[in-house]
Amino acid sequence: MLSLFLISVGSGIGAVLRHLWIKKFHNLNKNFTRIWQINVFGSFIAGILFGLKINDPFITLGIISGFTTFSTMSVEGTNQKGPYFPIIYFSGLITAFIGITLGGLIRG
Repeated sequence: MLSLFLISVGSGIGAVLRHLWIKKFHNLNKNFTRIWQINVFGSFIAGILFGLKINDPFITLGIISGFTTFSTMSVEGTNQKGPYFPIIYFSGLITAFIGITLGGLIRG
């Protein structure tokens, strides 16, 4: 029960961080750019944590999941013309892989 509470609190923290990120980069005018930044950064951090073998539900399922916006990305992707979804999807995979590799190198 405590882990569910911690995941919930972490998700709230992640959502607030996402909101602050969007507010900070409001001048970019395009939702695509801000959502892309959030998902790529979140994928990179999740990859580093995975590479370091850090599996804390508060951080991974809470903060990182609350911060990233896969559902928003999916909805926005259906409203965009061009290669929006593949760009965001594959850049997230690539940065997650880079993060996993970097985390593994740091871990030794």
